[in-house]
Amino acid sequence: MLPAAPRVPALLRGRHDKIAVRVTAHGEAAALCLALGHAIVSTSANRAGQRSLKTARGCRQAFGARVLTLQGRIGKRRKPSTIIDLDTGRVLR
Repeated sequence: MLPAAPRVPALLRGRHDKIAVRVTAHGEAAALCLALGHAIVSTSANRAGQRSLKTARGCRQAFGARVLTLQGRIGKRRKPSTIIDLDTGRVLR
Protein backbone atom coordinates (compact mmCIF):
# COMPACT_ATOMS: atom_id res chain seq x y z
CA MET A 1 0.00 0.00 0.00
CA LEU A 2 1.21 3.47 -0.86
CA PRO A 3 -0.04 6.87 0.27
CA ALA A 4 -2.74 7.96 -2.19
CA ALA A 5 -2.11 11.28 -3.88
CA PRO A 6 -4.90 13.83 -3.36
CA ARG A 7 -5.95 13.41 -7.00
CA VAL A 8 -6.69 9.66 -6.54
CA PRO A 9 -10.49 9.35 -6.66
CA ALA A 10 -12.32 7.99 -3.61
CA LEU A 11 -13.79 5.37 -5.94
CA LEU A 12 -10.31 3.79 -6.07
CA ARG A 13 -9.22 4.20 -2.46
CA GLY A 14 -12.53 4.04 -0.59
CA ARG A 15 -12.25 5.57 2.86
CA HIS A 16 -8.50 4.87 3.00
CA ASP A 17 -5.60 7.28 2.62
CA LYS A 18 -3.53 4.57 0.90
CA ILE A 19 -3.90 2.61 -2.32
CA ALA A 20 -2.71 -0.84 -3.38
CA VAL A 21 -0.53 -0.97 -6.49
CA ARG A 22 0.46 -4.02 -8.52
CA VAL A 23 3.25 -4.13 -11.08
CA THR A 24 2.17 -6.54 -13.77
CA ALA A 25 4.24 -9.32 -15.28
CA HIS A 26 1.70 -9.50 -18.15
CA GLY A 27 3.50 -8.17 -21.21
CA GLU A 28 0.41 -7.00 -23.05
CA ALA A 29 -0.99 -5.18 -19.98
CA ALA A 30 2.37 -3.46 -19.43
CA ALA A 31 2.44 -2.42 -23.09
CA LEU A 32 -1.09 -1.03 -22.77
CA CYS A 33 -0.05 1.07 -19.75
CA LEU A 34 2.95 2.40 -21.66
CA ALA A 35 0.82 3.22 -24.71
CA LEU A 36 -1.76 5.02 -22.57
CA GLY A 37 0.89 6.82 -20.54
CA HIS A 38 -0.67 5.83 -17.21
CA ALA A 39 -1.72 2.90 -15.06
CA ILE A 40 -4.91 0.95 -15.58
CA VAL A 41 -7.32 -0.11 -12.86
CA SER A 42 -8.47 -3.68 -12.44
CA THR A 43 -9.67 -6.11 -9.85
CA SER A 44 -8.71 -9.71 -9.24
CA ALA A 45 -10.11 -11.99 -11.91
CA ASN A 46 -12.55 -13.90 -9.75
CA ARG A 47 -15.76 -13.52 -7.83
CA ALA A 48 -15.36 -13.05 -4.07
CA GLY A 49 -14.43 -16.34 -2.44
CA GLN A 50 -13.93 -18.15 -5.76
CA ARG A 51 -10.68 -19.42 -7.28
CA SER A 52 -8.56 -17.02 -9.33
CA LEU A 53 -9.17 -17.13 -13.06
CA LYS A 54 -5.99 -17.40 -15.09
CA THR A 55 -7.09 -17.24 -18.71
CA ALA A 56 -9.03 -14.80 -20.87
CA ARG A 57 -11.33 -17.70 -21.77
CA GLY A 58 -12.04 -18.45 -18.11
CA CYS A 59 -12.85 -14.77 -17.50
CA ARG A 60 -15.24 -14.66 -20.46
CA GLN A 61 -16.94 -17.85 -19.25
CA ALA A 62 -17.36 -16.43 -15.74
CA PHE A 63 -18.27 -12.83 -16.58
CA GLY A 64 -19.43 -12.81 -20.19
CA ALA A 65 -19.09 -9.65 -22.26
CA ARG A 66 -19.08 -7.42 -19.14
CA VAL A 67 -15.29 -7.52 -18.93
CA LEU A 68 -12.48 -6.80 -21.35
CA THR A 69 -9.56 -9.22 -21.45
CA LEU A 70 -6.10 -9.27 -22.97
CA GLN A 71 -4.58 -12.40 -24.41
CA GLY A 72 -1.14 -13.46 -23.24
CA ARG A 73 0.66 -15.23 -20.44
CA ILE A 74 -0.07 -14.24 -16.86
CA GLY A 75 3.35 -15.21 -15.61
CA LYS A 76 4.50 -18.10 -13.46
CA ARG A 77 2.88 -17.13 -10.16
CA ARG A 78 0.40 -19.63 -8.83
CA LYS A 79 -1.16 -17.31 -6.22
CA PRO A 80 -2.39 -13.71 -6.37
CA SER A 81 0.11 -11.03 -5.45
CA THR A 82 0.70 -10.06 -1.84
CA ILE A 83 -0.40 -6.65 -0.57
CA ILE A 84 2.19 -5.08 1.75
CA ASP A 85 1.97 -1.77 3.59
CA LEU A 86 5.24 -0.14 2.55
CA ASP A 87 5.24 2.16 5.60
CA THR A 88 5.10 -0.69 8.13
CA GLY A 89 6.18 -3.74 6.11
CA ARG A 90 3.06 -5.54 7.34
CA VAL A 91 1.48 -8.10 4.98
CA LEU A 92 -2.19 -7.18 4.57
CA ARG A 93 -3.26 -10.01 2.21
